[in-house]
Amino acid sequence: MPPVNVFAFNALKNWQRVLRANPPVSSRYRPKLARFLITSILSEPFRLYEQRKYGEISSQVEIRDDPIFIMGPARSGTTHLHNLLGLDSDFGYVSTLQGVAPGFVISSGAWLRRMIQRLLPETRPMDNVAVSLDAPQEEEVAMANTSPHTFLHHLLFPQRAREYFEAYYVFRDIMPQTMAEWREDYLRVLSVATYLSDGKPLVLKSPINNGRAMHLLRLFPRARFINIQRNPIHILLSSRHMYRQILPPHQLQDISWEEVDENNLYFLSESMKIWEQDRKRISANRIVTVRYEDLIAQPLQELQRIYESLGLSTTRVLPLWKTYLDSLKAYQSNRLSPVPEDIAAARDHLGFLFESWGYPLPAV
Repeated sequence: MPPVNVFAFNALKNWQRVLRANPPVSSRYRPKLARFLITSILSEPFRLYEQRKYGEISSQVEIRDDPIFIMGPARSGTTHLHNLLGLDSDFGYVSTLQGVAPGFVISSGAWLRRMIQRLLPETRPMDNVAVSLDAPQEEEVAMANTSPHTFLHHLLFPQRAREYFEAYYVFRDIMPQTMAEWREDYLRVLSVATYLSDGKPLVLKSPINNGRAMHLLRLFPRARFINIQRNPIHILLSSRHMYRQILPPHQLQDISWEEVDENNLYFLSESMKIWEQDRKRISANRIVTVRYEDLIAQPLQELQRIYESLGLSTTRVLPLWKTYLDSLKAYQSNRLSPVPEDIAAARDHLGFLFESWGYPLPAV
């Protein structure tokens, strides 16, 4: 299985801006950086071709102002829900292909798709979910390959993770010009996704959206939200496991796992405090909450309830849901067990989530 490399087709211009904004890469990591840059340089002609042929067309696309945002922390079931909603032909989404190769997704031919697919693993390393170029993907992955203004670049420079969090996850003390650039870059990603989806409203998900819901509402006044919740202790354990899998292939700096775990807990706690406040400001008819555990136990009932709450019809998508869910019957999720230190951390830092979401505090 090849290593996961989110930045394999990062635009060369973007690489230059990211590297200028961060400390010099030490000699230990320069061979890895060289590998990153080689694929970027080799794919530059494809980006230039697409910009010349489709740049003006995609920039003029009108993005629908009623997208659906799937909200919830990483490892709360957002990907599973995203995949299910992506089966609905009434909606579009940012695909995995657009995520990893946003600069030439429109003009990518069959041979190019085959090449990119070979560079990706068959399943995601943190949860064994199948990887498909046509499956829904976080829009933030496309941002990471086109813009310097994204939290995901903390995977490259983990020593600056908290700075990236404050700037691009929760938009604290961000300069107006930087904010304007982020907005332009974000809308460009969604314009391409809308063009590829024939103008349909988009279903979007990224855990980073938890820290910027009010900014998203200003961009999309009729946006709808699905708020997914999961037992916080499982989120904490699963997100820690995720970092063990995705950080090593990307990092260009040393960092201890202790610091990574501290950061992970801080990001989860701070972002969810913001989302817990912001979701109360969204009109009741434009937000619906679902528990991960209920979605797994009775998926069709929960999906129908979500659609009814948002005024949507399940008539055409229901058979597709059934087929897709049948294909997952053999899937085995990770089994992660907390140690006393995990329980103490969850009780101390995530107690507000247990209370707000109605989960019992784990016993000491």
